[in-house]
Amino acid sequence: MVSDRVKRNIFATLLAIGILCIVARIWGVATSPKSGHAWFELFGTVVITYLCSIIFVSIGEKQRNNLQNQTRCIKFAL
Repeated sequence: MVSDRVKRNIFATLLAIGILCIVARIWGVATSPKSGHAWFELFGTVVITYLCSIIFVSIGEKQRNNLQNQTRCIKFAL
């Protein structure tokens, strides 16, 4: 099983790469705005990067909730 920390780091890396790809695809659209292929690639890259960002945020929230629950358990034990 892969830990949430590793998953979060993987999706953070994918998010950074996705942002760089979006910049590259915007350049492609800027150089040939009438190309449907360039617009399709830009759209696909934005969707994949958006999905990575949603997963990245949800894993971070899950980690924060687990940390808060562990803190509560420690307070009850003391």
